[in-house]
Amino acid sequence: MPDERKELPVRRAYVDFEIKTPTQDGQNAKRVEGLNIRFNVQKFRGQLQGRARISICNLEKADLEYLTTFMSPWIEITKQKKIQLFAGYEGKTGLIFSGDILKAIPTIPPDVWLNCEALGGYYNNLIVESFTINGPIAIGDVCRTVADKLGVSFVSKASESVFGQKVDAFCHTGGLNNCVKKINELGLCCAWVENETLFLDDLEPQKPQQGEQVRLISEYSGMVGIPEPGPIGVDLSILMDPSIKLGEPIELKSKLIPSANGVYYPYCLEHTGELRGNEWYTKLKCRRFNNV
Repeated sequence: MPDERKELPVRRAYVDFEIKTPTQDGQNAKRVEGLNIRFNVQKFRGQLQGRARISICNLEKADLEYLTTFMSPWIEITKQKKIQLFAGYEGKTGLIFSGDILKAIPTIPPDVWLNCEALGGYYNNLIVESFTINGPIAIGDVCRTVADKLGVSFVSKASESVFGQKVDAFCHTGGLNNCVKKINELGLCCAWVENETLFLDDLEPQKPQQGEQVRLISEYSGMVGIPEPGPIGVDLSILMDPSIKLGEPIELKSKLIPSANGVYYPYCLEHTGELRGNEWYTKLKCRRFNNV
């Protein structure tokens, strides 16, 4: 009888980090792959910044000394160092975190791990700026101006009524990341920065239209364990999926807990994995759409 078991896809994970001196072909980033990497990444729909713990095993000595924030007379004073983490499977990886290294400390030999803590847009909050956007001006145009000041791209998922909602003026003094907090405090929309992009959305994402294709999550599509219903939604664990996005609709179909079935949107994502270990999961905290 033939063996019908399918081979699991090959895992992939690698990081890019900024380097001090551009290479001969003008690149200002270096890619590290082929080494063991373990990570925990958390991202939120709203004003909280994404954060990550990333550990890389047996880096080259020069890269280790450049990235570390450990202080000594032989190591340069720490400067802003951006790091990007990609994970997924052979031929299907995606960016799951982009941010600034806050702390990077190596372990002792023989296997030297560089344990990094990173925060999305951390150094933007150290830039204090004061500006006023005179109005009346649409909230979508405010977000576009803020994205320019943060040095990130801008994507609107908001409905036309929310994007075009007018405010008399927008004033800000302080760290640049607090601009996003002030946008949310207007109470008109939900804004957040994820992977070098400022997103604008309705307070609750737009419900999927009838017949619109929605990502299905079930025991047959990679769900791990059983759903954990809560007062406003459900918590789920699935096999690592870098394509899952905050605020995008998903449909849960569980045979074990059918009462939890329905259409939700993730408001918190957590990616946990180790390239040569056991964990390789994405955890979702989801809220149910109203009246769907």
